[in-house]
Amino acid sequence: LSGGSDAPCTVPNPIEGIWAACNHYVSEQSLSIQEALNLYTRNAALISFDEKDRGSLEKGKRADMVVVNRNPLKLDKTDLRSLKVERLLLEGKPYVTGQGKVTLIARGLMNGGKCI
Repeated sequence: LSGGSDAPCTVPNPIEGIWAACNHYVSEQSLSIQEALNLYTRNAALISFDEKDRGSLEKGKRADMVVVNRNPLKLDKTDLRSLKVERLLLEGKPYVTGQGKVTLIARGLMNGGKCI
């Protein structure tokens, strides 16, 4: 199982999806923060047969990642929505607006979930 969105029909912000996975209205169906993070990292790479290049931080992998303002594993699950993206790295290099290497998700992350 992996995480994702129906963007552009829904917010393409993975932080929102992680929050939702951890805060299901039926508490027995909620995931732990680690399980929810895995949906959007390791599991997403496995499902797309990309685990050799993506999904975890290891030598030789692409290093596409976000840096957030706080450690999500130290937060209460209800506070996950307060996470803010501080940096976006694509192939280990800082993302700079206007370089042409942007996706809908990258734009959403850098604009607080808005696709503009």
